[in-house]
Amino acid sequence: AAPWTELECESLILTVRTVDAAAAASEATAVMEHWERAMQLGRDLASEGRPYVRKERIVSDVQISVGWMHSGYPIMGHLEHSALVVSVDELCGQGTGELGGWGPYHELGHNFQGRDWMLPGTDESSCNLFSLIIAERECGMQPGRGHPARSPESVSERWEEYSAAKYPDFSVWFGLDFFMELQSALGGWEALAGVLATYASESTRTCDPCTLENVGAGWSPASERARFDLLMAR
Repeated sequence: AAPWTELECESLILTVRTVDAAAAASEATAVMEHWERAMQLGRDLASEGRPYVRKERIVSDVQISVGWMHSGYPIMGHLEHSALVVSVDELCGQGTGELGGWGPYHELGHNFQGRDWMLPGTDESSCNLFSLIIAERECGMQPGRGHPARSPESVSERWEEYSAAKYPDFSVWFGLDFFMELQSALGGWEALAGVLATYASESTRTCDPCTLENVGAGWSPASERARFDLLMAR
């Protein structure tokens, strides 16, 4: 048998070890249905406002470009990810309270991110919004949960330590806390998607370069759409 197998749905292609694909053969349909729903959640949240012309790819391999896993085309991870991405139970962390697929969803989040709505210093924070919406909507976790750093105790400690004077030097996790506070204040994922949609429109693509001031200027029309003063939130 060939050493690699590809599994495909409408929006995504997985390249995994054949041995892992064979072990998961009985749930292959369920796995790819999971990925298709996860992809749709990401697209809906990103509100790109344009048709997708390619399927995303996730490839497990012996040697990748950098790090433990990275975004791009394709998203790449080491061989240990091969069995993970073909198991819904592992991806959703059944029985653990933690999202086993946080890494792959995080990297997909990078591919979904819009540079015009990312506050400087939050590129590694805002991509985790996509992990959190998948954790909640697809894996049935409590809102905002899925990672130890998102426990109520951890979030509370970060808010106690936060100083606005430190922006944009706050942590990756506090950056995510900021976006989740915004999501909550707006009234949920759909409202946040509406804000991001404002940045997806050509009329607001003025972020060049993406300084705090330039990104902040785009929050005014977003505030009108959300009926919430995002400049004050910032």
